[in-house]
Amino acid sequence: MTEVTNELMHEILKDLQSRADRHETLLRDIAHGQLRLREDLHNFHGDSLRLEAQVAALTVRLDRIESRLSIAET
Repeated sequence: MTEVTNELMHEILKDLQSRADRHETLLRDIAHGQLRLREDLHNFHGDSLRLEAQVAALTVRLDRIESRLSIAET
């Protein structure tokens, strides 16, 4: 069996620290990716709201035009 020495423990701890650092980096990348997705969803929602506002404004204008021309459906 292998004798447990300070050098062996030091190597094992260095390896564990290296793995922990890689996992931390991966988690940070995942969190950054999630943030970008949330920002994209927020932007899509904003675009949708702007389109709804434009459609509503055009509907109001069309109703006003139809009313002035007396062609509105009743």
